[in-house]
Amino acid sequence: MTRRQATLIAVLAVLLAVLAGYSRQSLQAARAVAIAAETDLAACRKLARVLDTLDRDASRATDPSQRDVELRRNVERAAAAAGVPDDSLKRMIPESSTRVGDTPYKEHPTRIDLRNVTRRQIVTLLHSLLAAEDGLRIKTIRLTAPKPDDTTDLWNAEVLLTYLRYDPPTPAGRRGDTP
Repeated sequence: MTRRQATLIAVLAVLLAVLAGYSRQSLQAARAVAIAAETDLAACRKLARVLDTLDRDASRATDPSQRDVELRRNVERAAAAAGVPDDSLKRMIPESSTRVGDTPYKEHPTRIDLRNVTRRQIVTLLHSLLAAEDGLRIKTIRLTAPKPDDTTDLWNAEVLLTYLRYDPPTPAGRRGDTP
């Protein structure tokens, strides 16, 4: 092999190494883009499920009092299924709704007070309630432990449940006027 052929082979080897490095870098960049696209797709699908839920609940969206009545019934059913005694479900209070940022949605909270229930009853009640109510979320849970001398292991819980409702703001000056 001549010196010229050896140099040509060396140059080709270096070019192949550079090409392999560039290809690897391009593959890694494409892989990162694909992973980001997969994450975005999962987020889009989750939002699509939320929008589907809101579409299915359009009739309840127009009448929040109906949704509150239905929520009350579902809480009572879930409490019975969890074995919560009737006198342990102390209060269920709908609170005033608040707009979610600059969106056309309002968040409707309902506070539930449970007294003298086991942790299992609390978890079972909330699990069956979330399974029965599309779009219902637990915003906060406040547990109060039994007193140290209490051997019954009965807890108190205050749960704030929320759901979203489509409620676009009315333009200023329109206040229910028909066009």
